Amino acid sequence: MRRIQERHRAKTKANAPERWRDDYWTLSKLPLHALVFLVPLIMLYEVGSIWYLRDPAANVTTQIRAESLLNLFFQYFGVIGLMVPGITIAVVLLVMHLIRKDRWTVRPMVVTGMFLESAMWVLPLIVLAAVVTDAAARMAWGGAGSQGGDSLRTMAWQARATIAVGAGIYEELLFRLVLIAAVDTVLKAFVQSSQTRVVICVAVTSLCFAAYHDAAFTYDPATGQGFFSVIDTMLQQGPGAALARVKWGNALFYTAAGVYFACIYLYRGFGVVVGTHAAYDLAVLVLLSARS
Repeated sequence: MRRIQERHRAKTKANAPERWRDDYWTLSKLPLHALVFLVPLIMLYEVGSIWYLRDPAANVTTQIRAESLLNLFFQYFGVIGLMVPGITIAVVLLVMHLIRKDRWTVRPMVVTGMFLESAMWVLPLIVLAAVVTDAAARMAWGGAGSQGGDSLRTMAWQARATIAVGAGIYEELLFRLVLIAAVDTVLKAFVQSSQTRVVICVAVTSLCFAAYHDAAFTYDPATGQGFFSVIDTMLQQGPGAALARVKWGNALFYTAAGVYFACIYLYRGFGVVVGTHAAYDLAVLVLLSARS
């Protein structure tokens, strides 16, 4: 009788709505735990940007490009102010929490586990970077897995750490939380299968993620650097010249990294993917660059 009761409780718990489950794998995906996990990272970035990314003499602050794009979006609607993207993350996660009608209980061990899990997910990405780098060297595709250029290497490690954390936060906000939702919304009018939509969303956002990184393209004095400069090259000189400017090793790595981050986001949630992205950038920009 006792075994039957235990089986019944286990079955009831497994079939319970997600908001009532209390295991780590469920709670770590929920908006409230993601918010608690992200608040320290957001504050670290904002404080670090004031201390290490601001040039008082020129009154200029170095910003993550994704953050700049988000600020331009908000300015279009007349919303201007400090920490607007960071506040947006908090508001979105709180709204999601309220819509889901989740409990307001936060478990510190779950938040701690999210930090450890984020560090764990970095290891396959480092291996991927090494594999693609080796393949790129063998095939003469150009470098892979590089982060930034000489301007980053000349910065203090605190500035590089701040950029790493900010990239994790705001690039994931832009490419995963916002862009995946936007692409999925558009696809719903044409594609009925949710699995097909997921595949398309991952593919589209990963290609956008690769195009976002200037390191995927060579510099051209005539048109500059970045994806749109490659488009300009194609219009002026033709597709062959444009394709010649693609660093295929870097482009392949950033696309694969985009797929990797998208899968983590879809299956492990926004908090863990931000932690993974930030941890990888910290490893590359701070730990590994210190040894090179």
